[in-house]
Amino acid sequence: MKIKSIILLVIALILISAGIFLIAQSLSKGNQGEGAVCTQDAQQCSDGSYVGRNPDNNCEFYPCPIPNSGSTPQNYNVELKGYAFSPANLTIKVGDTIIWTNSDLVIHTVTSDTGNELSSSSLSNNGTFSHTFSTAGTFAYHCSPHSSMKATIVVK
Repeated sequence: MKIKSIILLVIALILISAGIFLIAQSLSKGNQGEGAVCTQDAQQCSDGSYVGRNPDNNCEFYPCPIPNSGSTPQNYNVELKGYAFSPANLTIKVGDTIIWTNSDLVIHTVTSDTGNELSSSSLSNNGTFSHTFSTAGTFAYHCSPHSSMKATIVVK
């Protein structure tokens, strides 16, 4: 009789422990999981991008990327080749530098469409021009001798 009582007590303790564990799991998940109603919408980050629910759709959200504040300025290369700027569109941060290199055998320039932010001399083969962007904005430019060569730099 004593053994049966001990066995029943052990079974009861196991069932109580399992119940407590399941309740704790349920509370820790909050409103996540199947059929959950998420109250947080997508948010816009300081860099202009948006973040939202992760692919599991469990009410967890991707964080905004950490801004590149205080980081070391970067250098970017743009090649002038085949009568084109490559890449033709580039997004950088204030303080970053772009180095243009002419890989064609003909002379090219890097010339602002408006203003004089970009104004290289004539670049012969392997000639370079560099510019560090100190203000945010969109800078459209072209090659003076070859008006079909166009490109844009976005500085954030």
